[in-house]
Amino acid sequence: MATSAAPIVFPRYVFNDCQYVDGGLFANAPGQLGVHEAYKFFGVSRSEGDVRVLSVGTMSSKFTVNPKRNRSGGTLDWGGWWPVNAPKRLFGLSISAQEAMADHMLRHQFPGGKYVHVDDVLTDERAQAVALDKADAAAREVLLGSAAEAAKDFVGSAAFKEFMEYTAASPVYHYGPRANYRKRKFLVSCKNKIREHLRPAIEKVSTTTLGMDRQVTPRFRTQGSWAYETCVHPCTLPPQEIDWDYGVYLPITVWEENGPPIDMAQAYFALVEQLLKDLCKNEGWTLDTSKDTCIRINVAAWAHIDVPLYAASEEEFKKVTEVRLVEAAALRKGFANDSANFAEDAAFGDLVGQTWDEMEGIVLATRSGEWIPSDPNDVAKWFKDRVQEHGPQLLRVCRFLKAWRDYRWAEKGPTSVSIMIAVAQSFTPVSGRDDLALELAAHSLAKALLADIREPGIDNGEDDFNKRLSEKERLEASALAQALANSMREAREQNLVQAERAILILQGGYGRALSVLTQFGLKPAKARAGVRAFEGDLKTSTGEVPVRFEIEDWNFLRYPRITLLKRPAGTPKLLEHVDALGGLCYLAPGSVVLDRFEPDVAVHQCLLAAVDVLNRMTQGRTRDRDIADEFVAYWTVGQTPAAYPVLFDELESDAESAMYFLLDQPGQDRRALIARDIFAAQRIATGIEAEKVVKGAFTCFLFKSDKLPGAPADGLPATIKQFFAWVKQWDSELATAIQHRLGSDKTYLSRQGCVIAIATPAGRFGVVFLLDRMHRMGYEKNPKRYRHYLHNAGRDAAILRLQIDDIGPTYIHSRNLEYPSLAGKRLTLIGCGAIGGYLAQALVRLGAGTGKDGLLRLVDVGQLEPDNLGRHALGFPSLYQNKAVALRDELIRQFPYLEVEAQTDTSRLNDKFFATDLIIEATGEEALSSFVNAMHMAHRLGPVLYCSDGRVSRMPESLILRHPFHADAGILIEPSVLATLMLFRQTGATSPESGGILLGYRRGMHLHVSKMTTPQPGDTQHRYGFQRRAQQHQKIALEQWKAEHETMDYIGEWHTHPETEPTPSSIDKREWRKICHTKNEPMVFLIAGTRNVLWVGVGLGTALHGAVAQVNLETEKG
Repeated sequence: MATSAAPIVFPRYVFNDCQYVDGGLFANAPGQLGVHEAYKFFGVSRSEGDVRVLSVGTMSSKFTVNPKRNRSGGTLDWGGWWPVNAPKRLFGLSISAQEAMADHMLRHQFPGGKYVHVDDVLTDERAQAVALDKADAAAREVLLGSAAEAAKDFVGSAAFKEFMEYTAASPVYHYGPRANYRKRKFLVSCKNKIREHLRPAIEKVSTTTLGMDRQVTPRFRTQGSWAYETCVHPCTLPPQEIDWDYGVYLPITVWEENGPPIDMAQAYFALVEQLLKDLCKNEGWTLDTSKDTCIRINVAAWAHIDVPLYAASEEEFKKVTEVRLVEAAALRKGFANDSANFAEDAAFGDLVGQTWDEMEGIVLATRSGEWIPSDPNDVAKWFKDRVQEHGPQLLRVCRFLKAWRDYRWAEKGPTSVSIMIAVAQSFTPVSGRDDLALELAAHSLAKALLADIREPGIDNGEDDFNKRLSEKERLEASALAQALANSMREAREQNLVQAERAILILQGGYGRALSVLTQFGLKPAKARAGVRAFEGDLKTSTGEVPVRFEIEDWNFLRYPRITLLKRPAGTPKLLEHVDALGGLCYLAPGSVVLDRFEPDVAVHQCLLAAVDVLNRMTQGRTRDRDIADEFVAYWTVGQTPAAYPVLFDELESDAESAMYFLLDQPGQDRRALIARDIFAAQRIATGIEAEKVVKGAFTCFLFKSDKLPGAPADGLPATIKQFFAWVKQWDSELATAIQHRLGSDKTYLSRQGCVIAIATPAGRFGVVFLLDRMHRMGYEKNPKRYRHYLHNAGRDAAILRLQIDDIGPTYIHSRNLEYPSLAGKRLTLIGCGAIGGYLAQALVRLGAGTGKDGLLRLVDVGQLEPDNLGRHALGFPSLYQNKAVALRDELIRQFPYLEVEAQTDTSRLNDKFFATDLIIEATGEEALSSFVNAMHMAHRLGPVLYCSDGRVSRMPESLILRHPFHADAGILIEPSVLATLMLFRQTGATSPESGGILLGYRRGMHLHVSKMTTPQPGDTQHRYGFQRRAQQHQKIALEQWKAEHETMDYIGEWHTHPETEPTPSSIDKREWRKICHTKNEPMVFLIAGTRNVLWVGVGLGTALHGAVAQVNLETEKG
């Protein structure tokens, strides 16, 4: 066993009405107490050779007295004559004497090196920094430095090896195995109430209701994780709950040939459910009747008890040997007297201990009235045998992995039984090293989760214990388990001075980002179900900022939300990167990929980014620039109330005014529309399925500015006066234009309000304000006077900010920035089938059918049949309609402004019809293709693209290179390999490196690359590095070798670089030379860059030659 002490006196603590004080006050060196507890509570043998003691100290000053000056002893001699120092001297002397006595007694009790004390003695200089109850920076430096030096000496000693090779027995806790004492005690009391309620009630009606020929007494048993001793406390309450399985076992006196009477199952189930319903009413519990194979009782918000109903022949129960309570308690050595209540109680009808294994032919009653064979002891007995085989370490590892599962999945995830079986099937115990055992188990679990989990020793392998997970979920679970194994290995490889880093790695592996949050000063806070929230003060360069940190998506596809609980002092109302509700935008959406396999690192990234944003915000140096870059977003949600939504249709580029409409959409708030006229408004309304279009009572003025909007000095304008002042500060020419219009255009005075919409390089936005009825009517013919009114008496009138979103075709189709626009082009698509339908949708999104003279003509003579539906862009509403007509109507419904024609007669395909910018023939019919080709050749019409069977694609050509070591030989790389390489290019800002092996043939001196492996689970990928796990790639290579009749060979390696023209690094060359040295034959090495460029090299021995090659893309025609 081991003991340790701390250089601090902890405050008093009260628990269960008992008061506890720091152990240093009565046992500063607790070694003897540890030995006593080992003998008394853990059943350690008192034999002299069975015990070794390791005591770790915290440095001692070895307080002494001068014998020449202190001959008499006592308070005055030992404490000194100066009363101020006397208490300190006496206290130091007493604890030094206590330490020396404990050390002497332990060395006497455990001679021959069986007692080891690791400590260091304080020098006079270091003693000035270290003192009791002192933990400042100087003290920590002395303590940590001394501890590191002492540890170096001890770790290399023979005594240390003795301790590391020993595995202590799993302790039996006073408050029950691995569970919270109070919750366990509560659940046991609930379980006992169920037993005490059901036993006499079932016995009483067993003849009348169940049809027995005499009264029988049911038995009860705890099952599941509480029986396996693998129960762990849930991580997230709710939705996770503590689950107690408590089976009811009914002896059947009228057993038939194949089991109990059929009609008894439903009566048995209904009887117990009614009895439990009465009990729930009395206890304030709730009954859950949704389960078919058990009755669930929700006894608390955090726990439930499942009651499955079993039966067996009365003859089977006669085999059972009753085990009395005293014997049951004896089996649980080390439990305190009151913990006997936690044991199964044979005296009250509980099946306990070895009595279980004797019973056979157990059946389970279902709600539907069936008996199904089900023996829960099959799993328990098999697992118990594995524990006896491997020892208690298997139990601990299973509990570790169940806790990891609960942290990773708030709901679902691998089942507890699947984890237990998968781990036990391939468990490798490691004496004294639970960390190594867990690492190996996690690695085995990662492989097991990819496939079915079956065990012949349980049910002849019939049941798949992994059936709850889909293929996708199995891949995810396997990857997470492998990430845990990797975390265990990485933590284990940290050196002695990186202890904190090792802990962080392990906490990340178990899904615990809490330590990172704690380091930043954040503590758990209340939150809605499914959200983990933390609150505290983030430290910035100018002070602390109180924030709330919320995690809802533990896959980190959505960044955690950080909300300012209080804005930093002295900052303006409009803050950069902060919305109206205080939400902090610390990472641009999609700018950073957070690693869901290392949530501690992900949380750390988020908090560092938040602190960086807060630092810049409180310094105020980048406010104007940041707000100007994203001004429309700040205008919309920067302050409350949020801006009112307005749609903006396409207008003439020089338009100075437009009409303002209101749209009523079912189930949505009313929004506005700025359009050319009522016809355009109705067209848009039809497209968005608005029920009503109302002409607004406002005039809409349109303005432009070529300047980015400037950030207001404090907040966004809320009144006419503030708006005018802000615009003047931002763009004086724009301000003049607005004032001129308000003073010269009297049309707006006939309306109730005025809309000002402004187009800027940052986007559109606007304001609306109501006009004073009396003044506008009085100044109806003199707008200058009303403008004067706005600057004086009307200046405090409120304005409403407008969020203006463009919905015109030019704007919408300009968003496909990587492709040229098809606006203004005339296109003909012949064939509106499976391929043509999707092509038409893609063409429209590129701008086909928009712009001046733009037209999309669709041609098809057939109608949409039921056998087309599964592969066509159209669905049931278009059934039995002509494909061209139905496709035209659907496209116009999606984009109301389109110019689309439908042609249903191929006889009208004349010269004029083909006078378009592009013809796409997508029927795949040879006769029509020949006709179109003939028309094209005869009249030299626009280009024709032939497309069928989905084979229009960009496909690389084969790459053929000269062999650098053999002049007459070549290197062939097939198109499929090149195409796959192109898919893994690091084109994104955070794309990781990828890699694998190359497979192919050695044809004499020629090298033929035909296959490749891609990144596999377990591979390590970073932005600037890739490490391949050989096992999975070797498995693929072996399968290909067998499939190719043992002719395919391992021919080289490939990986990617984040470079436009990739070149091998020194590490690449070193690793490749190792491969060449091992193979002793030419090997191919490829590096894919970010563009269509490869570095291709060949290595032989220590020589390596390579060059950059272009991957050419061609259009494949179907």
